[in-house]
Amino acid sequence: MKKKIQILKFILPVFILLATLEVNAQKIKTSSDSLYDIAKDWGQNRGNYVKALEAIKLAHKKAPKDIDIQEYLGKCYLELKQYDKARYILRKAADARLQNYTALLYLLNVEHQTKRYSSAICYVNEMLEQTPYEKGLWIKKMNLYKEMGNEVEALRELKRIKQIFPEDHDIQRDYIYMLEEEGRDIKNSEDYDKIKNIYESILEEDPDNKEAYLMLIKNELENKGDKTAALNYASIALKKFPQDPQIIRKNIGLMEELGQYNNAMTLLDDKKQHLKLNEYSELNTYLQTRAANYYENTDPYLIYKRIYAENPANREALNYIIKTALAKGYYTDAEYYINKGLKRTPTSKDLLSKKLALYKELEDENKYNKTLEELYSYYPEDEELQYLYQLNKFEKAKSYLEQGQLYEAKSAFLLLRTEPEWEILANEQLYNIAMQQEKYDKAMEYAIFLIESFPDNSDYQLNKSNIYFKTQRYPEGLEITRNLTKDYPDSEKYEDIHLYQLSMYVNDLMKNEEYAQALEKVDELIEQHPSKSLYLYSMNAALAMEHKKKAIDLGEKAIEAYPNDKEIALKLADAYLLDYKTDWTIALLEPFYERNPYDMDIKKAIAIAYYKRGMYKKRVSLYTAAYADFTKSVDYMPKDNPAVTELVSAYKKAGENLRALTYLNGKIKSHPWLDNLKVAKGKVYENLKEFDSALYYQKYYKPDPAEAKEWKRHIEYLTNKTYDNQIDASYMRFDSDSTLFVNRMATLHYTKFYTNNAYGIGANYVARDRGAGVQLTIDWQHTFSPTVYGKASYFLGTKYFPKHRLQASIFKNLENNWEVELGARYDRLQDSRNLVTGIVGASTTVNNFWLNARFQYLTDFDDNYTNLVVRSKYSIENRRFVQLIASVGTAPYDQKLAFQYDTFFDFVHTMVGAGYQWPVNKNVAFGFYGNWYNYKISEDYFQNQYQLTMLCEIKF
Repeated sequence: MKKKIQILKFILPVFILLATLEVNAQKIKTSSDSLYDIAKDWGQNRGNYVKALEAIKLAHKKAPKDIDIQEYLGKCYLELKQYDKARYILRKAADARLQNYTALLYLLNVEHQTKRYSSAICYVNEMLEQTPYEKGLWIKKMNLYKEMGNEVEALRELKRIKQIFPEDHDIQRDYIYMLEEEGRDIKNSEDYDKIKNIYESILEEDPDNKEAYLMLIKNELENKGDKTAALNYASIALKKFPQDPQIIRKNIGLMEELGQYNNAMTLLDDKKQHLKLNEYSELNTYLQTRAANYYENTDPYLIYKRIYAENPANREALNYIIKTALAKGYYTDAEYYINKGLKRTPTSKDLLSKKLALYKELEDENKYNKTLEELYSYYPEDEELQYLYQLNKFEKAKSYLEQGQLYEAKSAFLLLRTEPEWEILANEQLYNIAMQQEKYDKAMEYAIFLIESFPDNSDYQLNKSNIYFKTQRYPEGLEITRNLTKDYPDSEKYEDIHLYQLSMYVNDLMKNEEYAQALEKVDELIEQHPSKSLYLYSMNAALAMEHKKKAIDLGEKAIEAYPNDKEIALKLADAYLLDYKTDWTIALLEPFYERNPYDMDIKKAIAIAYYKRGMYKKRVSLYTAAYADFTKSVDYMPKDNPAVTELVSAYKKAGENLRALTYLNGKIKSHPWLDNLKVAKGKVYENLKEFDSALYYQKYYKPDPAEAKEWKRHIEYLTNKTYDNQIDASYMRFDSDSTLFVNRMATLHYTKFYTNNAYGIGANYVARDRGAGVQLTIDWQHTFSPTVYGKASYFLGTKYFPKHRLQASIFKNLENNWEVELGARYDRLQDSRNLVTGIVGASTTVNNFWLNARFQYLTDFDDNYTNLVVRSKYSIENRRFVQLIASVGTAPYDQKLAFQYDTFFDFVHTMVGAGYQWPVNKNVAFGFYGNWYNYKISEDYFQNQYQLTMLCEIKF
């Protein structure tokens, strides 16, 4: 009973201490980032901007220069209509960050809601400088002009929008609507030209706008009194609306007013099905009456028609009627009277020629061809008719060719080929057909014929060269174009064609991996005609063959010939980088960067050079120099650059994680849209073991489908590390060659983690035939600095455990991933003996292996004991690992085995073991471990013991 009271006296203060620490932990101040997230949750997710404002004000107080916080503070003021405050804080955010689109957008809303339209338009203009093709901003600007009553500027802005987005139907509709509004506003004014311009503009945008046609007709007729111009608009409208009764009546009325009664009556007859029957009858009677009165004694055309009706043999009357009908467009009359004349003289060349001209004017292809055949059959010797007939055949054959009817076209051209005048043109078309049909032998026959007919025609020579290229006879094709280049030195055409063919040849050689032949061919040409294109081809071939020296020599000659050419410089940079001449690459490209610091190709090449140089320095363990190169690489190209990841690793190996954090914060501030920088920042936080921040930033990563599973496990690992509660439960079973030494032990332990401290409490339990033994434990871990931390524990035990145990260790992180341990332990055993232990250890990490060695020296001041243990863990991924262990000595390697002091404590033993631990999810992990001990009981007798441990780890 006395012992129990003593135990309670010791444990009770410990629990009070832990409770006090828990209360103090709640007072940890919230960071500005957390307050920012809280504010966004209140505002964006819950719509409570009053609460959001309270949180963001606190965040702003902690980080007054954080631009993201300033922006959201301005948004909260805007949502709560505190416009002056919003304007002030958002202007600060806009000035602090170049081209701050978000702040400008909020400022635009502030000025709009307060009706300060001029200021709002200024902000729109600032945003358009960043995103000149953002349609919504242009429309916003137009609407602002409309709201301030400036319709002129609004229309001008809409015209500009229409020019920028010509295919946007909504903008076109709005533009037409504004034009119609303007037209309605001035329709009663006397500015007739302006009315005309407005409605013509409407028709340009909307050719089917009937109202615009009617307003143009009205303007010309009523305002300007120009009936002819009105009829022109009416005729155009009739073509668009051939069945519209209103447009038909408008045309007939204007024709009647202009005395064009025949045209009016013809139109009436053509459109009578679109008019009501009584309306048609009334109009027909009216027009006939008016026409009769007008033409009866004045129109020669009608007089000659009456004369011809009385005497069909009158050639003069017939010729006048046909001539007038054709001239005035009375095509129905013309056809009728031509056919009347042909009945009397069916082979009349004059009448058939006029009929041919009529059908050409009417674009009636069938009747034209039929008439031409008839005319040619009567007069086959007429040279003009021969040409016209053959031209028609040629055009028809070309039409077949355009429609893809190759066989019909070929037949027609073969017939034309027999005519001397058409032989060359027909052969040209037959060559084209043969090329389309991929009948290259026939194409060659046509090409040779054309060359023999016109040996000086260079285009025919090109045709032959094209056939050689189609049949992959590249050298012969190149020979032709090379000769053309020599024959026509002043023509760029043939040099361009020759170089194009050469590129095709070289590409084919390189495609077939015939790099040596490609390089040899281009080298020959460089000696004859050095040019930029040839240098590039040659360098590409050398790089493909990994002839580094050859590629560099070519590149240096090329850059000497073209010192300011970017393509040559980039290709030479590729050659340098292939040979790891990174310093040369940087020296080559920096002058180009100075001339054009926004050239992404140059920046990318320089970034690669710094990256490669950094990788070399990292391989030789020059980590400080390596991260300097990686940062320069990122400065040139922060997006999609592997140097971002490598600099995090280099900073870590150099022990400069805080410097890495400072650098990345600066880059994120200037490039807030780049998620890869935020992910790298999360990696730095992971190296610093600040897992809350690591998890926040690494969630910006967007994994590919192939890596999504691994990424999810890593996020679960980080999530697990953010938990501040941990329960460890284990069960150990010890079996041996002798049943006298069979033991069991159960362990339960709870740990609470804080920022720089961790507190734990637990118990070990053993039950034997002599009763149960319990060992209670409390422990504390404290981080003194980023490189130093310590652990201290106190144990209170009964039965088989030491009565008291007090132990402590200090750990120090060194360079190159080394850690050393120095510790001590005091034990008061159940038999009142005292044990003092000294502990030294060292561990390191090599790739995925963690290696540890630990030596313990124990003494009770009568006898001395030692133990050496070595362990290694291979990390498969995060919390999944395999462990191997070996130990030798006269004392247990594991402090939990102290309950065996009364068994094998004095025996020399060896031990080997292995284990495996894996996570089930972000909260739970299981592990199994097995150890095999061999104890030297006497000089000729050894005893084996087998330990199996099952472990469950739970974090929450």
